[in-house]
Amino acid sequence: MKKLIKEPLVHFLLFGGLVFLYYQSVAPKNTVAIQKKAITFTQYDIKELQNDFYQKTHRQPTKNELDLLVENVFLQDVLLSEAYALGLEKEDEQIKKRLLSKMELLLNQKTFQEPNEIQLENYYKAHGEDYSEKKRLSFVVLHVLSKELSEQLRQAVWFLPLEKLPLIKFENQTPQQIEDRFGRLARQKILALPKKTWSGPVYTKEGMVLVYILKYDKLGKKLPFDRVEYRVYNDYVNHLHQTNKKARLKKILSRYELDYEN
Repeated sequence: MKKLIKEPLVHFLLFGGLVFLYYQSVAPKNTVAIQKKAITFTQYDIKELQNDFYQKTHRQPTKNELDLLVENVFLQDVLLSEAYALGLEKEDEQIKKRLLSKMELLLNQKTFQEPNEIQLENYYKAHGEDYSEKKRLSFVVLHVLSKELSEQLRQAVWFLPLEKLPLIKFENQTPQQIEDRFGRLARQKILALPKKTWSGPVYTKEGMVLVYILKYDKLGKKLPFDRVEYRVYNDYVNHLHQTNKKARLKKILSRYELDYEN
């Protein structure tokens, strides 16, 4: 018993139980019935609590300990519900960052199977211009200050018309002109980008930029599939991933509207 009393987990359970009992004791006793929000525990939830307890103590909890565990989780859910109702998470930058990170993970979930050779060859045929030598091309760039900001912007620019963005436009550019302006490595990257999609960030002599290829003004010979298969695979996977992500985000955005207060 003395050893049990010294266990930190027991202290935690006792504290949780005391806080819960205090919460019940100070709650106002209204004569009018109040519609209460139900917080339900399933058998799966109970099993999870038992497993977690076992992982920490190497034994199963007693009935009293399990009751305290349930009451503690119930109290946490109540307080979290109240915190969300008060909008407290909106005032904490760390909480906002973690929630946004989790939403980004949800949006980025892969929902496709690995492509086979036939699918890649079909994609290659349908996007033949992307795998031809670029003699001249037109594109726009959007300067960004950091990689983190570039990810945020690339997600937002999907839904904004090009004319609303602070872009710099380059028309009918040769590979040498691109290299002179942005650098040799940036030229190689830009010449390999597919049309009509935001790509990047691309590191240039002028800093990081997002790039949107408007059109290929002059093309050379089409590169053989075997030579660009790795690019075809990456483009196929990225295209499918971005299409799925955009669809999920569009569905979420359909439930909201942007309004400016006068």
